[in-house]
Amino acid sequence: MDKRILKSTQKIKNAYLDMLFKIEPNKIQVKDLCLAAHVNRSTFYERFGFIETLESEIIEEEMKKITFDGIQIDALPKESDGIDKELIRKYIKSFCGNKILIRMCTVENREKYVDIIAHNQIKICASALTEVSYYGAYFQCIGALATIIEWVNNHKNQSLNDIVDIVYNHSIAMFAK
Repeated sequence: MDKRILKSTQKIKNAYLDMLFKIEPNKIQVKDLCLAAHVNRSTFYERFGFIETLESEIIEEEMKKITFDGIQIDALPKESDGIDKELIRKYIKSFCGNKILIRMCTVENREKYVDIIAHNQIKICASALTEVSYYGAYFQCIGALATIIEWVNNHKNQSLNDIVDIVYNHSIAMFAK
């Protein structure tokens, strides 16, 4: 990719991330974003087309920061049912440590962000650890995310171990054969 395109793409992403913590993401407009990034709107539309495309790319980049590769997954001891509490714990800690993902999951009208995150989460853990349908994995991811988001929104009023157990038990119920 051309260096100018890479530079303008990064400027747009940086401006979005800066705005993300100042206003609700659903209220970020292309014209304001381009003004903050010091790029023309045509540059934005040529590169992304829609603000949702930009958001998807940012979420995917953030999710990659907490991706566990096959070697990491295989190295974890598996519980008797094939679902691993340590992987769940590691995922929750990494997810909750990512300020961008947490911001997107704790705003009003967060459904579109949660949906994008769930699709990425399937790539991270559900499909790697289980042999269930895509929709089964998606349902599991939405359930796990809802639990994590509620936990964060309620200022972590339960221990991490409690949340790991909830997600683990939900996984057992979902993937039991």
